Amino acid sequence: MSNPNNNMNAYNQALIINRDLKKRIDRANEIIDNLREWKYNETDDYEDALNKIKEVLNGWHKRSRKNLC
Repeated sequence: MSNPNNNMNAYNQALIINRDLKKRIDRANEIIDNLREWKYNETDDYEDALNKIKEVLNGWHKRSRKNLC
């Protein structure tokens, strides 16, 4: 019989991972929405936005939401 504590630990870990991924995806979507709404005007701004999306999706930083857009 499997250990219920191990199952609960695995479940909790999966929840933590899923929540983190959801936050990353939401932040990336926010940056993409800003791009689509022409909030970035110059080519450099597009490059910055794409770099921010890459950072968010790879989890390279833990900056607050206001610093991303």
